[in-house]
Amino acid sequence: MASKRKIFYARSRKTDYQISNDEYRTYLDQHIYWLIAGFIFSTFLFYFFFKAQGYGFFEALKIKDKLHFYIIASSIIGIIPAIYFVKPIQRLKIKDLNAPRLVYDETALQQFNDNEPQPRTLHLTPTLSLSKRATETATLITGEPGAGKSVTLDRYHEANIKEGSYSICHDPKGDYTHAYLSCGEHIAVLAPWLKQTKAIDFGGMIYNEDKNKQEAILNLFIVSFHGSKPDGDSFWYETSYSVLKAICLKLCKEKKSNFQEIDICQEFYSKQTAEDFHNLKEFYAPIGNLISKEASDMISSIIGSCVPTIVKLQSLANFWHDEKNRLNIKDFIYRKTKYHHVIIRNDATYESIASSVVACFVNVATAFLLDSEYLEFSRTLKSKREFRFLLDEFNSFAKFLDIPMFNGLSDLGRAAGIRLYICLQRRSQALHFTKNRDLANDFLATFPNLVICRMAESDIKDFENILGSYKVIEYTQSSSFNQQGQSTTEKIQEVEKKNDPFILKNILGPIDKIGVKVCIKTVQNPIFAVVWIPFKKFGEEIIEERALAAKEKGKEFKPLTFKAEHKSSVEILISPQTTPTVEESSTTKEEEKEGIQISFDFDDLIKGTEQPPAEDTSSEEKAEPSGISEVSKEAVTSLIDPTHTLGVIVQGIEILDSLSPATNNKDTITLEEKLKKLKGR
Repeated sequence: MASKRKIFYARSRKTDYQISNDEYRTYLDQHIYWLIAGFIFSTFLFYFFFKAQGYGFFEALKIKDKLHFYIIASSIIGIIPAIYFVKPIQRLKIKDLNAPRLVYDETALQQFNDNEPQPRTLHLTPTLSLSKRATETATLITGEPGAGKSVTLDRYHEANIKEGSYSICHDPKGDYTHAYLSCGEHIAVLAPWLKQTKAIDFGGMIYNEDKNKQEAILNLFIVSFHGSKPDGDSFWYETSYSVLKAICLKLCKEKKSNFQEIDICQEFYSKQTAEDFHNLKEFYAPIGNLISKEASDMISSIIGSCVPTIVKLQSLANFWHDEKNRLNIKDFIYRKTKYHHVIIRNDATYESIASSVVACFVNVATAFLLDSEYLEFSRTLKSKREFRFLLDEFNSFAKFLDIPMFNGLSDLGRAAGIRLYICLQRRSQALHFTKNRDLANDFLATFPNLVICRMAESDIKDFENILGSYKVIEYTQSSSFNQQGQSTTEKIQEVEKKNDPFILKNILGPIDKIGVKVCIKTVQNPIFAVVWIPFKKFGEEIIEERALAAKEKGKEFKPLTFKAEHKSSVEILISPQTTPTVEESSTTKEEEKEGIQISFDFDDLIKGTEQPPAEDTSSEEKAEPSGISEVSKEAVTSLIDPTHTLGVIVQGIEILDSLSPATNNKDTITLEEKLKKLKGR
């Protein structure tokens, strides 16, 4: 509920010096004025009333009953305007009505609505609605955990369903999956570790007859899994990035759109020597300059730099190897699927692959939506349905996004009906995933609409700049007492008032069993209004409307359901000489393969169990696969903490040592020498 104003009633004007100019007050002379005015008006009415009864006014007052009736009625008529026509005032005047002002009393909602332009198109509550201009621009919801972000975001999700928009939603808690299905919406769920979910068609996503578009999508795909360019020396990042890109281009040339994540892993594992990697220049020319045929000492570093990304892709292959009907992102963007919404789930257990899957879908969808081809397509649509991004916990995957391109959705995408709704716990998180203060400021500036939940302490200074200040003209009074009595003097002065973020922090947050207090600011509205969003069941009105519509047609409305059953992990055995084979994780394996053999069970890794050892037919072959298998397990373990760069490089060196007997390269050096060289770089 809104904070109540403290009002001083019926005060003398000579006592204004006793309270501050911001306090609300009414004056006694104002009440008396309206009381007299009301009494005079009632007398005028009674004059005609008595005349209609055949009495003169003064003659009627001589009759006791009529006199009592006149006094009581006139008093009531006089008291009503004396109470309701006298409004509390402050002894100040706002100089510029367009300056930002923080309002947190019971007038906040009224002042916000008075300043919000027409027409209103987005209704968050029965009393709070936003203008068409506000819905066209991006919205940023910020607040610490438990401050009410989800309660507020629910209203935007409900509006998304009511208006029949297409959307991409990030669902870190799993709530929106069930919420959308309860409203009867057709959704595609992306969660590799769950059954009843869809898999991404990576080959169909990357391959394109237009090579420029293909390269743009491929770059986004690699960034989503490989990460953005690090600060400082980035040679190994650039080299590993080029290797992954060359492999994908090779698959595009040979298989067109008929390849998936397992094919990328297979192609990578088939590269064993510097010459193998150097020969990829046929598909991506810069490889020839980065990797020399004779640079055998580089192999360990190249492998070490690529392993975390390859492990992610192989983790996906463990879950998606048997998916035949995959979701093509471009088909979804161009309305060629039955789904209106794609809900991408997250999970702390599978955070590494989940974040990359979310980032990949958002990155590629952004590229398709910003393409001029989509703008032309949107103009041909008969039903102008918007396309919305509703991304909760944005920081969890933002480090894998192309932020400059994503910023374009707010401006370039507005004409195509693209809308953004983003949730962050702190505004300062923007610096974490952009790693550049200017880029972080650019990102935050793309969100002119703000929904501020209870903010974290680290954001206080930032909100001081956002809330700003405004100038007022104050009428100050001073009083002194002397022999002649009290003397008062008044003067007018201009004062700057700051909107205090500490006040805002203290009043925002959940209200027990009622709702949450949030502060809302839209693009063309100067008011920072503190309003409350009531608690309610998600989609209650939508379900009632659809059930009633189905009943009128003689049908029954049946909400859809989703069972969050986990998939059993399946091992994908990859060999450079043979096609991938699939075996259940509980079975033992008979392996007679040349080259690298890497297999792991992601679920076993999470549970902390060890992969059962492979059984080989000869003692000579036994040492090679088991050693490399152990290295691959350590590489997967390092994926949980990707900052262990040196550990990854050591794993790459060990892989190279395991490979060395199978190669003809005689330029071999010891593990210690390789580590010294790498540290020297």
